[in-house]
Amino acid sequence: MKSVIALCLVLIIVCIDLELVGQVVSQEKLVEDLEIRGNKTVSREKILEKIKTRPGEVYKETQVKEDFQRVLEMGVFDKLKSSLVIKAGVRNGVVVIFNLKEQ
Repeated sequence: MKSVIALCLVLIIVCIDLELVGQVVSQEKLVEDLEIRGNKTVSREKILEKIKTRPGEVYKETQVKEDFQRVLEMGVFDKLKSSLVIKAGVRNGVVVIFNLKEQ
């Protein structure tokens, strides 16, 4: 009888933990869209080679900032006039925008 009660308690704790994990995962924002603006001579594909972030993935601020830095390190874009914008998406996620100004 004690083992049945112990097993029931373990199952309840596991279920509560799984519910909490589900809530945390559902609070993570997804990248809804990735926009690249201002590129004239550099193709979107060349820029995307430097960017690891992709639509549909979980938004990671550090990774997006590193992506932006890698794009600037291409040496084609003005570091002072280019910017990174993160805005709210329509589906509770985020839209990542690379506003680039070529030198």
